[in-house]
Amino acid sequence: MSDLTSQNLSARDDYTHSDSARNDSAHTHTDIPPNWKRLLIALLGGQAVSTITSGAAGWAVIWYLTVTTGDPLILSLASVAYFLPPALLGPFIGPLIDRFDRRMIMIVSDLFTALVMALLALAVFFKVSSVPLIFVALVLRSVGVAFHDPALQAAAPLLVPPKHLGRVGAITQSIIGVSYIGAPALGIFVYTTFGLHTGVALDVVGATVACLILAFIKLPEVPAARRSSQHFWLEFRRGLRTIRLTRGLLLFIIIIAAGNFFYFPVASLAPLMTAQHFGGTGYQAALVEAIFGTSFFVASLLVGVWGGGKKLVRAVFLGVIGTGAFFAIGGLLPRTGFRLFLVAIAGMGIAESLYAGLINPIIQHNVAPQELGRVMTVYTSLASITAPAGLLVAGVLAERTGVPAILVISGVALVMLGAGALAIPQLRPLNHQMASLDEAIEAAQSMQAQPPGA
Repeated sequence: MSDLTSQNLSARDDYTHSDSARNDSAHTHTDIPPNWKRLLIALLGGQAVSTITSGAAGWAVIWYLTVTTGDPLILSLASVAYFLPPALLGPFIGPLIDRFDRRMIMIVSDLFTALVMALLALAVFFKVSSVPLIFVALVLRSVGVAFHDPALQAAAPLLVPPKHLGRVGAITQSIIGVSYIGAPALGIFVYTTFGLHTGVALDVVGATVACLILAFIKLPEVPAARRSSQHFWLEFRRGLRTIRLTRGLLLFIIIIAAGNFFYFPVASLAPLMTAQHFGGTGYQAALVEAIFGTSFFVASLLVGVWGGGKKLVRAVFLGVIGTGAFFAIGGLLPRTGFRLFLVAIAGMGIAESLYAGLINPIIQHNVAPQELGRVMTVYTSLASITAPAGLLVAGVLAERTGVPAILVISGVALVMLGAGALAIPQLRPLNHQMASLDEAIEAAQSMQAQPPGA
Protein backbone atom coordinates (compact mmCIF):
# COMPACT_ATOMS: atom_id res chain seq x y z
CA MET A 1 0.00 0.00 0.00
CA SER A 2 1.45 3.39 -1.03
CA ASP A 3 2.12 6.22 1.45
CA LEU A 4 -0.50 8.34 -0.31
CA THR A 5 -3.13 5.65 0.16
CA SER A 6 -2.20 5.18 3.80
CA GLN A 7 -2.49 8.91 4.49
CA ASN A 8 -5.90 9.07 2.84
CA LEU A 9 -7.15 6.06 4.76
CA SER A 10 -6.30 7.73 8.05
CA ALA A 11 -8.71 10.57 7.22
CA ARG A 12 -11.28 8.49 5.39
CA ASP A 13 -13.80 8.01 8.18
CA ASP A 14 -14.62 11.64 8.92
CA TYR A 15 -14.04 12.86 5.39
CA THR A 16 -16.24 10.46 3.44
CA HIS A 17 -19.19 10.99 5.77
CA SER A 18 -19.85 14.48 4.38
CA ASP A 19 -22.38 14.92 1.58
CA SER A 20 -19.86 16.88 -0.45
CA ALA A 21 -17.32 14.10 -0.33
CA ARG A 22 -19.88 11.54 -1.46
CA ASN A 23 -21.03 13.73 -4.33
CA ASP A 24 -17.53 14.50 -5.46
CA SER A 25 -16.34 10.92 -5.33
CA ALA A 26 -19.07 9.97 -7.78
CA HIS A 27 -17.69 12.33 -10.42
CA THR A 28 -14.17 13.65 -10.41
CA HIS A 29 -14.04 15.35 -13.79
CA THR A 30 -16.22 17.59 -15.92
CA ASP A 31 -16.79 17.15 -19.65
CA ILE A 32 -14.50 19.31 -21.75
CA PRO A 33 -16.61 21.26 -24.31
CA PRO A 34 -15.87 20.38 -27.95
CA ASN A 35 -15.20 24.04 -28.80
CA TRP A 36 -12.83 24.51 -25.87
CA LYS A 37 -10.09 26.01 -28.03
CA ARG A 38 -12.41 28.77 -29.28
CA LEU A 39 -13.59 29.49 -25.73
CA LEU A 40 -10.02 29.53 -24.50
CA ILE A 41 -8.92 31.99 -27.18
CA ALA A 42 -11.79 34.33 -26.30
CA LEU A 43 -11.11 34.04 -22.57
CA LEU A 44 -7.36 34.59 -22.88
CA GLY A 45 -7.88 37.40 -25.40
CA GLY A 46 -9.95 39.39 -22.92
CA GLN A 47 -7.51 38.65 -20.14
CA ALA A 48 -4.61 39.74 -22.36
CA VAL A 49 -6.18 43.17 -22.93
CA SER A 50 -6.94 43.50 -19.22
CA THR A 51 -3.45 42.38 -18.20
CA ILE A 52 -1.66 44.82 -20.51
CA THR A 53 -3.78 47.85 -19.58
CA SER A 54 -3.64 46.92 -15.89
CA GLY A 55 0.13 46.63 -16.11
CA ALA A 56 0.36 50.02 -17.80
CA ALA A 57 -1.79 51.61 -15.09
CA GLY A 58 0.30 49.94 -12.41
CA TRP A 59 3.49 51.21 -13.99
CA ALA A 60 2.11 54.73 -14.13
CA VAL A 61 1.46 54.53 -10.37
CA ILE A 62 4.84 52.91 -9.64
CA TRP A 63 6.80 55.51 -11.56
CA TYR A 64 4.76 58.31 -9.99
CA LEU A 65 5.72 57.02 -6.52
CA THR A 66 9.33 56.50 -7.61
CA VAL A 67 9.90 60.04 -8.94
CA THR A 68 7.85 61.83 -6.27
CA THR A 69 9.11 59.99 -3.18
CA GLY A 70 12.26 58.01 -4.08
CA ASP A 71 11.58 55.97 -0.96
CA PRO A 72 12.02 52.17 -1.06
CA LEU A 73 9.69 51.77 1.91
CA ILE A 74 6.90 53.60 0.02
CA LEU A 75 7.29 51.24 -2.94
CA SER A 76 7.34 48.25 -0.61
CA LEU A 77 4.17 49.44 1.12
CA ALA A 78 2.48 49.86 -2.26
CA SER A 79 3.29 46.23 -3.02
CA VAL A 80 2.05 45.16 0.43
CA ALA A 81 -1.26 46.86 -0.40
CA TYR A 82 -1.47 44.57 -3.43
CA PHE A 83 -0.52 41.27 -1.77
CA LEU A 84 -2.21 41.50 1.63
CA PRO A 85 -5.92 41.21 0.62
CA PRO A 86 -5.54 37.83 -1.15
CA ALA A 87 -3.79 36.45 1.91
CA LEU A 88 -6.43 37.71 4.37
CA LEU A 89 -9.49 36.90 2.24
CA GLY A 90 -8.31 33.44 1.21
CA PRO A 91 -10.49 31.45 3.66
CA PHE A 92 -13.65 32.99 2.19
CA ILE A 93 -12.85 33.21 -1.53
CA GLY A 94 -12.31 29.53 -2.35
CA PRO A 95 -15.71 28.34 -1.08
CA LEU A 96 -17.44 31.12 -3.02
CA ILE A 97 -15.63 30.10 -6.20
CA ASP A 98 -16.66 26.48 -5.73
CA ARG A 99 -20.29 27.42 -4.96
CA PHE A 100 -21.05 30.00 -7.64
CA ASP A 101 -20.57 30.65 -11.34
CA ARG A 102 -16.87 31.31 -11.85
CA ARG A 103 -17.53 33.40 -14.95
CA MET A 104 -19.82 35.72 -12.98
CA ILE A 105 -17.24 36.01 -10.21
CA MET A 106 -14.68 37.18 -12.78
CA ILE A 107 -17.15 39.67 -14.29
CA VAL A 108 -18.10 41.16 -10.91
CA SER A 109 -14.43 41.34 -9.91
CA ASP A 110 -13.50 43.15 -13.12
CA LEU A 111 -16.40 45.60 -12.72
CA PHE A 112 -15.37 46.31 -9.13
CA THR A 113 -11.78 46.91 -10.23
CA ALA A 114 -12.96 49.27 -12.97
CA LEU A 115 -15.06 51.25 -10.49
CA VAL A 116 -12.19 51.62 -8.00
CA MET A 117 -9.70 52.77 -10.62
CA ALA A 118 -12.25 55.13 -12.20
CA LEU A 119 -12.73 56.83 -8.84
CA LEU A 120 -8.96 57.08 -8.37
CA ALA A 121 -8.61 58.61 -11.85
CA LEU A 122 -11.24 61.22 -10.97
CA ALA A 123 -9.49 61.98 -7.67
CA VAL A 124 -6.17 62.50 -9.47
CA PHE A 125 -7.81 64.61 -12.18
CA PHE A 126 -9.39 66.94 -9.60
CA LYS A 127 -6.12 67.04 -7.61
CA VAL A 128 -7.52 65.52 -4.43
CA SER A 129 -5.29 62.43 -4.49
CA SER A 130 -2.44 61.58 -2.11
CA VAL A 131 -0.11 58.67 -1.42
CA PRO A 132 -2.45 57.25 1.30
CA LEU A 133 -5.40 57.49 -1.12
CA ILE A 134 -3.40 55.62 -3.75
CA PHE A 135 -2.66 52.92 -1.17
CA VAL A 136 -6.39 52.61 -0.38
CA ALA A 137 -7.19 52.27 -4.07
CA LEU A 138 -4.51 49.61 -4.47
CA VAL A 139 -5.94 47.63 -1.55
CA LEU A 140 -9.48 47.77 -2.96
CA ARG A 141 -8.25 46.86 -6.44
CA SER A 142 -6.39 43.91 -4.93
CA VAL A 143 -9.64 42.70 -3.37
CA GLY A 144 -11.09 42.39 -6.87
CA VAL A 145 -7.98 40.59 -8.10
CA ALA A 146 -8.16 38.25 -5.07
CA PHE A 147 -11.51 36.97 -6.35
CA HIS A 148 -10.74 37.13 -10.07
CA ASP A 149 -7.47 35.22 -10.30
CA PRO A 150 -8.46 32.07 -8.33
CA ALA A 151 -11.74 31.97 -10.29
CA LEU A 152 -9.80 32.05 -13.56
CA GLN A 153 -7.35 29.40 -12.35
CA ALA A 154 -10.21 27.18 -11.15
CA ALA A 155 -12.06 27.57 -14.46
CA ALA A 156 -9.12 26.50 -16.63
CA PRO A 157 -9.21 22.75 -15.78
CA LEU A 158 -12.93 22.71 -16.61
CA LEU A 159 -12.18 24.10 -20.05
CA VAL A 160 -8.84 22.51 -20.98
CA PRO A 161 -7.94 18.79 -21.30
CA PRO A 162 -5.54 17.81 -18.48
CA LYS A 163 -2.69 17.00 -20.87
CA HIS A 164 -2.71 20.62 -22.13
CA LEU A 165 -2.72 22.36 -18.73
CA GLY A 166 1.04 22.85 -18.74
CA ARG A 167 0.94 24.45 -22.17
CA VAL A 168 -2.00 26.69 -21.30
CA GLY A 169 -0.25 27.76 -18.11
CA ALA A 170 2.80 28.73 -20.15
CA ILE A 171 0.62 30.61 -22.67
CA THR A 172 -0.97 32.52 -19.80
CA GLN A 173 2.49 33.45 -18.56
CA SER A 174 3.44 34.54 -22.09
CA ILE A 175 0.51 36.98 -21.98
CA ILE A 176 2.00 38.39 -18.81
CA GLY A 177 5.31 38.54 -20.65
CA VAL A 178 3.71 40.64 -23.40
CA SER A 179 2.42 43.01 -20.73
CA TYR A 180 5.97 43.30 -19.38
CA ILE A 181 7.13 44.35 -22.84
CA GLY A 182 4.49 46.93 -23.67
CA ALA A 183 2.93 47.94 -20.36
CA PRO A 184 5.89 49.88 -18.87
CA ALA A 185 6.45 51.95 -22.03
CA LEU A 186 2.71 52.53 -22.42
CA GLY A 187 2.24 53.45 -18.77
CA ILE A 188 5.20 55.84 -18.65
CA PHE A 189 4.28 57.42 -21.99
CA VAL A 190 0.67 58.03 -20.92
CA TYR A 191 1.77 59.28 -17.48
CA THR A 192 4.37 61.64 -18.93
CA THR A 193 2.17 62.91 -21.74
CA PHE A 194 -1.32 63.02 -20.24
CA GLY A 195 -0.85 62.65 -16.49
CA LEU A 196 -1.46 60.01 -13.83
CA HIS A 197 -5.24 60.16 -14.15
CA THR A 198 -5.11 58.95 -17.76
CA GLY A 199 -2.61 56.24 -16.87
CA VAL A 200 -4.92 54.94 -14.12
CA ALA A 201 -7.89 55.09 -16.49
CA LEU A 202 -6.22 52.46 -18.71
CA ASP A 203 -7.13 49.89 -16.06
CA VAL A 204 -10.78 50.88 -16.41
CA VAL A 205 -10.66 50.30 -20.17
CA GLY A 206 -9.04 46.88 -19.85
CA ALA A 207 -11.40 45.64 -17.14
CA THR A 208 -14.39 46.75 -19.20
CA VAL A 209 -13.16 44.90 -22.30
CA ALA A 210 -12.58 41.72 -20.25
CA CYS A 211 -16.13 41.96 -18.84
CA LEU A 212 -17.67 42.37 -22.27
CA ILE A 213 -15.89 39.30 -23.61
CA LEU A 214 -16.84 37.21 -20.57
CA ALA A 215 -20.47 38.30 -20.98
CA PHE A 216 -20.65 36.68 -24.43
CA ILE A 217 -18.96 33.35 -23.69
CA LYS A 218 -20.12 30.48 -21.51
CA LEU A 219 -17.62 28.57 -19.44
CA PRO A 220 -18.34 25.08 -18.10
CA GLU A 221 -19.07 24.91 -14.39
CA VAL A 222 -19.09 22.18 -11.78
CA PRO A 223 -22.73 20.97 -11.64
CA ALA A 224 -24.75 22.26 -8.69
CA ALA A 225 -25.16 18.75 -7.28
CA ARG A 226 -21.41 18.54 -6.84
CA ARG A 227 -20.97 21.91 -5.14
CA SER A 228 -20.44 21.85 -1.41
CA SER A 229 -22.83 23.54 1.01
CA GLN A 230 -20.44 23.50 3.95
CA HIS A 231 -19.53 26.52 6.05
CA PHE A 232 -16.72 28.72 4.69
CA TRP A 233 -14.23 27.72 7.36
CA LEU A 234 -15.08 24.04 6.97
CA GLU A 235 -14.46 24.34 3.25
CA PHE A 236 -11.21 26.19 3.85
CA ARG A 237 -10.19 23.37 6.16
CA ARG A 238 -11.21 20.91 3.48
CA GLY A 239 -9.02 22.69 0.96
CA LEU A 240 -6.16 22.63 3.46
CA ARG A 241 -6.80 18.94 4.11
CA THR A 242 -6.75 18.19 0.39
CA ILE A 243 -3.39 19.94 0.18
CA ARG A 244 -2.07 18.10 3.23
CA LEU A 245 -3.20 14.69 1.97
CA THR A 246 -1.95 15.24 -1.57
CA ARG A 247 1.50 13.87 -1.15
CA GLY A 248 4.18 16.55 -1.43
CA LEU A 249 1.79 19.44 -2.17
CA LEU A 250 1.93 21.14 1.24
CA LEU A 251 5.72 21.05 1.25
CA PHE A 252 5.77 22.38 -2.31
CA ILE A 253 3.53 25.33 -1.35
CA ILE A 254 5.63 26.10 1.74
CA ILE A 255 8.78 26.26 -0.38
CA ILE A 256 7.08 28.50 -2.96
CA ALA A 257 5.89 30.76 -0.12
CA ALA A 258 9.45 30.98 1.20
CA GLY A 259 10.62 31.87 -2.30
CA ASN A 260 8.04 34.66 -2.49
CA PHE A 261 9.56 36.20 0.65
CA PHE A 262 12.77 36.79 -1.28
CA TYR A 263 11.41 37.27 -4.81
CA PHE A 264 8.82 40.01 -4.48
CA PRO A 265 11.06 42.60 -2.77
CA VAL A 266 13.35 42.55 -5.80
CA ALA A 267 10.41 42.94 -8.19
CA SER A 268 9.09 45.84 -6.12
CA LEU A 269 12.40 47.68 -5.85
CA ALA A 270 13.56 47.21 -9.46
CA PRO A 271 12.51 50.74 -10.52
CA LEU A 272 14.62 52.21 -7.71
CA MET A 273 17.57 50.07 -8.80
CA THR A 274 17.35 51.67 -12.23
CA ALA A 275 16.68 55.22 -11.01
CA GLN A 276 19.05 55.46 -8.04
CA HIS A 277 21.87 52.95 -8.58
CA PHE A 278 22.26 53.40 -12.34
CA GLY A 279 20.87 56.95 -12.51
CA GLY A 280 18.35 55.94 -15.15
CA THR A 281 15.25 57.70 -16.44
CA GLY A 282 11.71 56.42 -16.70
CA TYR A 283 12.35 55.24 -20.23
CA GLN A 284 15.39 53.25 -19.11
CA ALA A 285 13.22 51.69 -16.42
CA ALA A 286 10.71 50.83 -19.14
CA LEU A 287 13.55 49.31 -21.19
CA VAL A 288 14.47 47.08 -18.24
CA GLU A 289 10.89 45.83 -18.00
CA ALA A 290 10.61 45.43 -21.78
CA ILE A 291 13.76 43.28 -21.95
CA PHE A 292 12.55 41.21 -19.02
CA GLY A 293 9.15 40.83 -20.66
CA THR A 294 10.61 39.88 -24.04
CA SER A 295 12.79 37.14 -22.60
CA PHE A 296 9.96 35.99 -20.34
CA PHE A 297 7.54 35.92 -23.28
CA VAL A 298 9.81 34.00 -25.64
CA ALA A 299 10.82 31.52 -22.94
CA SER A 300 7.16 31.02 -21.92
CA LEU A 301 6.24 30.21 -25.51
CA LEU A 302 9.02 27.63 -25.62
CA VAL A 303 7.82 26.17 -22.33
CA GLY A 304 4.31 26.10 -23.83
CA VAL A 305 5.55 24.06 -26.79
CA TRP A 306 7.62 21.84 -24.51
CA GLY A 307 4.86 21.47 -21.91
CA GLY A 308 7.30 21.21 -18.99
CA GLY A 309 8.12 17.55 -19.57
CA LYS A 310 7.34 14.84 -17.05
CA LYS A 311 9.25 16.44 -14.18
CA LEU A 312 7.53 19.77 -13.68
CA VAL A 313 8.73 20.09 -10.09
CA ARG A 314 12.37 19.93 -11.10
CA ALA A 315 11.77 22.52 -13.83
CA VAL A 316 10.19 24.91 -11.30
CA PHE A 317 13.10 24.77 -8.90
CA LEU A 318 15.69 25.06 -11.65
CA GLY A 319 13.85 28.26 -12.49
CA VAL A 320 14.12 29.36 -8.86
CA ILE A 321 17.88 28.76 -8.91
CA GLY A 322 18.31 30.65 -12.17
CA THR A 323 16.20 33.58 -10.97
CA GLY A 324 18.24 33.84 -7.78
CA ALA A 325 21.56 33.65 -9.62
CA PHE A 326 20.66 36.53 -11.94
CA PHE A 327 19.32 38.56 -8.99
CA ALA A 328 22.69 38.27 -7.28
CA ILE A 329 24.62 39.11 -10.46
CA GLY A 330 22.49 42.22 -11.00
CA GLY A 331 23.06 43.40 -7.44
CA LEU A 332 26.84 43.08 -7.72
CA LEU A 333 27.17 45.30 -10.79
CA PRO A 334 28.80 48.76 -10.47
CA ARG A 335 26.92 51.98 -11.23
CA THR A 336 28.40 51.95 -14.75
CA GLY A 337 27.11 48.43 -15.46
CA PHE A 338 23.64 49.22 -16.73
CA ARG A 339 24.16 47.31 -20.00
CA LEU A 340 25.25 44.21 -18.09
CA PHE A 341 22.23 44.69 -15.87
CA LEU A 342 20.05 44.40 -18.97
CA VAL A 343 21.72 41.07 -19.74
CA ALA A 344 21.04 39.87 -16.21
CA ILE A 345 17.43 41.02 -16.56
CA ALA A 346 17.06 38.91 -19.71
CA GLY A 347 18.36 35.90 -17.79
CA MET A 348 15.83 36.57 -15.02
CA GLY A 349 13.00 36.52 -17.54
CA ILE A 350 14.09 33.16 -18.96
CA ALA A 351 14.48 31.58 -15.53
CA GLU A 352 11.22 32.97 -14.21
CA SER A 353 9.25 31.50 -17.11
CA LEU A 354 9.89 28.13 -15.46
CA TYR A 355 9.41 29.38 -11.92
CA ALA A 356 6.11 31.19 -12.53
CA GLY A 357 4.71 29.29 -15.48
CA LEU A 358 4.57 25.77 -14.10
CA ILE A 359 3.37 26.23 -10.49
CA ASN A 360 -0.35 26.33 -11.35
CA PRO A 361 -0.19 23.35 -13.74
CA ILE A 362 1.43 21.27 -10.97
CA ILE A 363 -1.45 22.07 -8.63
CA GLN A 364 -4.06 21.57 -11.37
CA HIS A 365 -2.60 18.16 -12.25
CA ASN A 366 -2.86 16.99 -8.66
CA VAL A 367 -6.26 18.38 -7.59
CA ALA A 368 -9.70 17.49 -8.96
CA PRO A 369 -11.77 20.33 -10.50
CA GLN A 370 -14.43 20.36 -7.77
CA GLU A 371 -11.71 20.90 -5.14
CA LEU A 372 -9.60 23.33 -7.13
CA GLY A 373 -11.29 26.58 -6.04
CA ARG A 374 -10.70 25.76 -2.38
CA VAL A 375 -7.18 24.56 -2.97
CA MET A 376 -6.13 27.48 -5.18
CA THR A 377 -7.39 29.97 -2.61
CA VAL A 378 -5.61 28.20 0.25
CA TYR A 379 -2.49 28.14 -1.91
CA THR A 380 -2.87 31.85 -2.70
CA SER A 381 -3.25 32.65 1.00
CA LEU A 382 -0.26 30.58 2.10
CA ALA A 383 1.95 31.68 -0.79
CA SER A 384 0.96 35.36 -0.53
CA ILE A 385 1.26 35.85 3.22
CA THR A 386 5.06 35.78 3.04
CA ALA A 387 5.26 38.41 0.29
CA PRO A 388 4.14 41.37 2.47
CA ALA A 389 6.56 40.30 5.20
CA GLY A 390 9.43 40.15 2.72
CA LEU A 391 8.48 43.50 1.23
CA LEU A 392 8.40 45.23 4.62
CA VAL A 393 11.72 43.74 5.70
CA ALA A 394 13.35 44.62 2.37
CA GLY A 395 11.92 48.15 2.41
CA VAL A 396 13.43 48.87 5.83
CA LEU A 397 16.76 47.23 4.97
CA ALA A 398 17.02 49.00 1.61
CA GLU A 399 16.88 52.39 3.33
CA ARG A 400 20.02 51.38 5.26
CA THR A 401 21.93 49.11 2.88
CA GLY A 402 20.73 50.26 -0.53
CA VAL A 403 18.75 48.36 -3.16
CA PRO A 404 21.73 46.40 -4.66
CA ALA A 405 22.31 44.60 -1.36
CA ILE A 406 18.69 43.43 -1.37
CA LEU A 407 19.21 41.88 -4.83
CA VAL A 408 22.29 39.99 -3.65
CA ILE A 409 20.73 38.74 -0.41
CA SER A 410 17.51 37.66 -2.13
CA GLY A 411 19.41 36.03 -4.99
CA VAL A 412 21.64 33.92 -2.76
CA ALA A 413 18.64 32.86 -0.69
CA LEU A 414 16.70 31.74 -3.79
CA VAL A 415 19.65 29.74 -5.10
CA MET A 416 19.96 27.93 -1.77
CA LEU A 417 16.19 27.37 -1.58
CA GLY A 418 15.93 25.95 -5.10
CA ALA A 419 18.97 23.69 -4.67
CA GLY A 420 17.60 22.39 -1.38
CA ALA A 421 14.19 21.68 -2.91
CA LEU A 422 15.74 19.62 -5.72
CA ALA A 423 17.22 17.30 -3.09
CA ILE A 424 13.87 16.60 -1.37
CA PRO A 425 12.42 13.26 -2.58
CA GLN A 426 8.99 13.96 -1.01
CA LEU A 427 8.23 16.43 -3.83
CA ARG A 428 8.67 13.95 -6.66
CA PRO A 429 5.21 12.29 -6.42
CA LEU A 430 3.67 15.58 -7.60
CA ASN A 431 4.85 14.67 -11.09
CA HIS A 432 2.73 11.54 -11.43
CA GLN A 433 0.24 10.92 -8.62
CA MET A 434 -3.58 10.71 -8.62
CA ALA A 435 -5.57 13.85 -9.34
CA SER A 436 -7.78 14.06 -6.28
CA LEU A 437 -8.28 13.06 -2.70
CA ASP A 438 -11.52 11.28 -3.63
CA GLU A 439 -9.73 9.10 -6.18
CA ALA A 440 -7.16 8.22 -3.54
CA ILE A 441 -9.90 7.31 -1.06
CA GLU A 442 -11.67 5.14 -3.64
CA ALA A 443 -8.40 3.41 -4.47
CA ALA A 444 -7.72 2.84 -0.79
CA GLN A 445 -11.20 1.36 -0.27
CA SER A 446 -10.71 -0.91 -3.27
CA MET A 447 -7.36 -2.12 -1.99
CA GLN A 448 -8.76 -2.65 1.49
CA ALA A 449 -11.56 -4.81 0.03
CA GLN A 450 -9.07 -7.13 -1.65
CA PRO A 451 -8.27 -10.42 0.15
CA PRO A 452 -4.83 -10.70 1.78
CA GLY A 453 -2.11 -11.51 -0.69
CA ALA A 454 -4.11 -10.31 -3.68
